[in-house]
Amino acid sequence: MDMGTAVAAALVTAGVGQAAAAVLGPALANLAGGLLLSTASRALGAGGSRTQSPIEVQEQELRQPTSLPAKRHVYGETEAVGTPAPVNVVKDGKLYGVWLVNSRPSAGPFTLRLDKRPVDLDGDPYDFDGAGATATNEPFAGYIRVWIGRGEQTAPPAAVTAAVPYSEGNPTWFKETDAWRGCTVVWMEIDVGKTAERANRWPSLPPDLALRGPWSYVWDPRDPAQSLDDPATWLASDNQALCTLDALTQSPVAPLVLDDLILDLCKWAADVADEDAAKKGGDTEKRYRVQGTLVYSADSELEDQIEPLLAAGATELVQIGGRRGLLPAAPIPAAYTLSEILDSYEFERFAAGDGGFGQVRTTYVSADRDYETADLGPWPVPDAPAAATRVFDHPLTMVQSGTQAQRLRWIEGQRLLLQKRFSSVGPPEMIQLLPGARVTGALPDRPRFNGSWQAVSLRSAASLTGDDEGVALRTPFVLREYSDAVFAYDAELHEQELTTLPTDFAYPQVEPPGEIEITAGPGVDFDAGSAIVSRLRFAAPPSPTASVTHYELQMTNVTADEPGAWISGGVIDADLRDSSGKVYGWIHNPPIDPEFDMRLRAMVGSSASAWVVKESVSVDFEITVNSATAGAGEATFNVTMPGSLIGQGARIWRAETGDGFGAAEDIGGVLAVGPGETADIAAGADPGEADFFVTAVSRTGSDGPAAGPFTLTIT
Repeated sequence: MDMGTAVAAALVTAGVGQAAAAVLGPALANLAGGLLLSTASRALGAGGSRTQSPIEVQEQELRQPTSLPAKRHVYGETEAVGTPAPVNVVKDGKLYGVWLVNSRPSAGPFTLRLDKRPVDLDGDPYDFDGAGATATNEPFAGYIRVWIGRGEQTAPPAAVTAAVPYSEGNPTWFKETDAWRGCTVVWMEIDVGKTAERANRWPSLPPDLALRGPWSYVWDPRDPAQSLDDPATWLASDNQALCTLDALTQSPVAPLVLDDLILDLCKWAADVADEDAAKKGGDTEKRYRVQGTLVYSADSELEDQIEPLLAAGATELVQIGGRRGLLPAAPIPAAYTLSEILDSYEFERFAAGDGGFGQVRTTYVSADRDYETADLGPWPVPDAPAAATRVFDHPLTMVQSGTQAQRLRWIEGQRLLLQKRFSSVGPPEMIQLLPGARVTGALPDRPRFNGSWQAVSLRSAASLTGDDEGVALRTPFVLREYSDAVFAYDAELHEQELTTLPTDFAYPQVEPPGEIEITAGPGVDFDAGSAIVSRLRFAAPPSPTASVTHYELQMTNVTADEPGAWISGGVIDADLRDSSGKVYGWIHNPPIDPEFDMRLRAMVGSSASAWVVKESVSVDFEITVNSATAGAGEATFNVTMPGSLIGQGARIWRAETGDGFGAAEDIGGVLAVGPGETADIAAGADPGEADFFVTAVSRTGSDGPAAGPFTLTIT
């Protein structure tokens, strides 16, 4: 029996069989049935525009340093970005750190890229007891050592823990237990080098890291040698159905176990994904592959999180009770003939008017374009009604084949045309159907319902009123329109030519924005009535590169020459401009003291310009001391407060002569002086010589930079 026939049977019997139905007690009025979690629901809510693709947004988030990186699984053979976790250990001008790339073991081997540039390695990066691998190509030669852990590592590289071992004095350095067991990670030792060369070699520190290669091992239920309970038996695969099944069973968010699965459907889906699909000109490729990173979150349902995997095969998730199965995008054999209905019916057609979708805009991730998003452009759906003018956005973030994307686009477009829904009550034996089963309508007195349908939901119910001469089981159902035309894609007729890049193609360089301008104080601080919020406004002429999607801001509260100091300050949309046409934004509640540095760069997707750095940024909250006078038991100062509205007064400090401000003590508390005002302030002091300092004080009690020392002899 072929797989299609076997699955036709499975679509009938995998639910509740006739024998089981016969023993259902008369008190059971509403029994658990099944549901097809349909891609049609996606169509009803799709649409909209974007400046960044979903994959660009995801990669941008994954590149942000964090001590708690998001759980992610990387599937297929692709490039995956790493998360600095974090990278902040600095010793003798060298930066040490670890990047998480996959939250599980990976197959490998891998090639490394830093800031979208290939790194040629010499040595064994997989030997954590050895010296690691070193770069041999410019500009990295002599500046990095690399170790790659594929999940089997039990400790950090020995060279790292020897160079920067944890101690009470160095609590951020590395312990032997910082192994990232069971995860795919990259450890690096980076020599940041001379300041003059750093901008070219390290446009960002820590650098943006990516690995290319084959990734996760997944379970194949078709192989008797593999066991769901023994990952050591699994193999690396890019089969779309197997990777989706893996996400269902290995997710950190409510993973399924073997008893939760409808295995016959999952096996059929894996077989369909492995089929050879024709390409124009006679070549073939596997029908449904996946390549990409799935990031998990505790904030949404697992079904929503695996949507990119389902979309890569136009697969639908079937649910009956607590069991799940994968219904592949393939013709479905007829499983049941509906010849009678037992109650009234409802019939509807969705989005038949001006709100309908008449075009599909499909995007995918092109490996040929350096893993950037490729756009197939708006595609008119064949036979769509003239009134259907909306464009359906169809992002395929885990598809890297343009021809696979076109096959999926055809399926999505044809499904958009299937608008009819039919709901009623069927005979009791209908509960044997699994959602997704194909139903043939054969109702003599209702010919509009004759033809092909697909089960969306089914449940068992009972009449408890005696209207049916006793307790009669029946099956309320919802069917949707079905057509084999959904799967009638013909590569010779429908495949469009893809634009390919020459092998020596180089992406245009992203030009940086202009010099950063800073404004602070009156007119910039935000007056909320009951509170004043300190702000800095920054602005810069935009990058001359026309395709810029956004700008990235970073800041540091230490000198920019110190590696690992930069932290994210946020993202600015490329279209956000002030009246003079400059890119701008605000930094709320910036540090009053010390000064800090900031930098801005332009981004085209994940490609970046050089950084534009603004050094020694401050709130301008320094007090001016016009005169200092020693008196009898007190010190008096004539001061001018900074103009910032956050100021509430000044403070006088005293230290032993030569001890510096760090040893000074406040001797007068906060002395009221308004923003921009000039006034005399005084504080009692012990007789004798001492050094005095004066600071402006904000409304939150923070002190600005100290003016002084003023050496006075108090009488």
